[in-house]
Amino acid sequence: MHPLTWSGFLVLGGIGFFATLAQILLTHAYRLGNPLLTANLQYAGIVFSTGCGMLLWNNSLNLLSWAGMALIIISGVVATQGQTRKEPKREASAS
Repeated sequence: MHPLTWSGFLVLGGIGFFATLAQILLTHAYRLGNPLLTANLQYAGIVFSTGCGMLLWNNSLNLLSWAGMALIIISGVVATQGQTRKEPKREASAS
């Protein structure tokens, strides 16, 4: 176990602050926006973070990881398309 230094403490505090801010903003997004779209974007974060790991730290993925990311993307697209088909078309109001 490593001792906690001041620089490590500041980094840990920054991570905690931004994680809390992200959770608050995500809660507002679910309350104000389309929950299905918000959930899809949240799951897309897994795909984006994996891409960053591959680019920045040269991580490699196995076949199961690629299949999981494909499943996330496909299910998001299918759920979004199914939701938009169920919603009635809104007509522009004549003023």
